[in-house]
Amino acid sequence: EEGGAPVSDTVDLAEQDFLDCWNPSTDECNGALPSWYIDRAVCQGVASEQDVPYVARDKNACPAVARDTLGLKSWFKVPLTEKALKQAVSKGPVSIAIRGSDHAFALYQGGVIPCGAPADVKGFVDHAVTVIGWDATTFIAKNSWGTNWGESGFFRLASGCAQGASALNMLTDGYNVAVRT
Repeated sequence: EEGGAPVSDTVDLAEQDFLDCWNPSTDECNGALPSWYIDRAVCQGVASEQDVPYVARDKNACPAVARDTLGLKSWFKVPLTEKALKQAVSKGPVSIAIRGSDHAFALYQGGVIPCGAPADVKGFVDHAVTVIGWDATTFIAKNSWGTNWGESGFFRLASGCAQGASALNMLTDGYNVAVRT
């Protein structure tokens, strides 16, 4: 069983655009939920990564560039199961939240982050990533920290983990799916 969004249907969207434009007078890098990003993309569009490259800091100045809704009409959450995530990813990329401050993720250089990866950061999810596909044993996802991080900006998480024991506790937040026309 394998799946994911067709490569020809993917667009590299600018995380920096959201960082700079999301409530620039008050956010001060306090973060946002993945659903807020998708909602903004549906309502106002989003710039391409090429037009607004990631610089890893909030410039508090929304750039004057073209934005496109990419035909997005709405979004919804899917159940917190790997089966539901695989079904959603087979239709297109899916936003999830994980424990991004955990060293297993922050210092990731390659390989598969295993089920029950030791947690050096207790508690909550704090980083959004995009799941783009899977194979028999892993989920494949894209991070926003540039191509020098991980496997050229991508990483792999073990699948088949028990809920709550999944790699980086990725099952502790809902999965966000955008709906296109």
